[in-house]
Amino acid sequence: MQNTRGKFLRLYATHLGMAAVLLCAGSGALAQNREVIQQDPGGAYGDALRKLLYEPFAKETGIRVKTVMEGRSGPRIKKQVESGHTEWDMAYIYEQETRQLADCCLARIDYRKLTPEAQKTIASMPREAVTPTGIALEVIGVAMAYSTKKFPNPGQQPKNWADFWNVKDYPGKRCLPTFPRFLFEAALMADGVPRDKLYPIDVERALKKIAEIKPHVTKWWLTTAQPPQLLLDGEATMCMAYAARINDLILNEPDAHLAMTWNQGFTYYNYLSIPKNSPNPEATLKLLSYRLVPQNAARFANFYGVPLPSPLVYEVGDPKIRASWSTNPDNEKVAVKWNADWWGAPSPDGRTNEEWAQERLNTVLAK
Repeated sequence: MQNTRGKFLRLYATHLGMAAVLLCAGSGALAQNREVIQQDPGGAYGDALRKLLYEPFAKETGIRVKTVMEGRSGPRIKKQVESGHTEWDMAYIYEQETRQLADCCLARIDYRKLTPEAQKTIASMPREAVTPTGIALEVIGVAMAYSTKKFPNPGQQPKNWADFWNVKDYPGKRCLPTFPRFLFEAALMADGVPRDKLYPIDVERALKKIAEIKPHVTKWWLTTAQPPQLLLDGEATMCMAYAARINDLILNEPDAHLAMTWNQGFTYYNYLSIPKNSPNPEATLKLLSYRLVPQNAARFANFYGVPLPSPLVYEVGDPKIRASWSTNPDNEKVAVKWNADWWGAPSPDGRTNEEWAQERLNTVLAK
């Protein structure tokens, strides 16, 4: 009798232990998918993402979005995946990196698992905006911005990059990026190259034109916050700048006295990708679905001016505000669609064209 009772107790304890293990494992899996770890670009842009997208998503779903500030995600994703310890669930990534890292480091996105509303948005997007390893949730714009204090007369305001380079008729200090993308194209257009003939980039011609404007550049900027601040402080009268922040100032702070033109500006896609072996895959797809709802995407673009490339989003955007969006058909007609393929292609020495061009630019700026 005692042996039977002992066997029963041992068996009961074994089953109780197994149940506890299963319960803990289930709780761990549940906890894992109650958050999304999202790489964040930081600044006012990152603040807008949290306020207008991540916080409402958390309130609606109970899934917290934990942001990790990192300016450039591609190299970090590669390092994480190759080390066998993926920390991020989703990250912003350059278009060319969606291909360069596709095999080694990026998960294939199962679009079938997104909500029907999200899938409807995807069906309306340009084909190149939706790839197996990345989806373009934003169309970024770069344009020429200037001070209306310095150029108050609409008939005498700068209209293109030739005017930007023309310091005689449009006097004042300039600011330009310290990286070659957009800068080389602007230099070539200033030198008379039509916007539909920019690629392949004539690097030597671009560098010669950059050397011409160099004495008039007060700041070679690196971060997106610098050009608007230089304009606001009066340190520059004309800058190449990211359009979203300039539009935000134009719409919400008229005392800033700024204006910009989309003519010969640049547009490109900003992709979101999921690294391989991400810690919270189910919650990540829920966040992605949320961001693809047209009303949610338009709410963000109305505030920060970075729209999702879908006519469904454009339709529900504020008509007064969407006029300044990069996806406004009138703006698309006069802007340059930045060519990520050329910049990501191998140069004669085996590096990418962007890496090679950066070295050449550094040499000119150091003189």
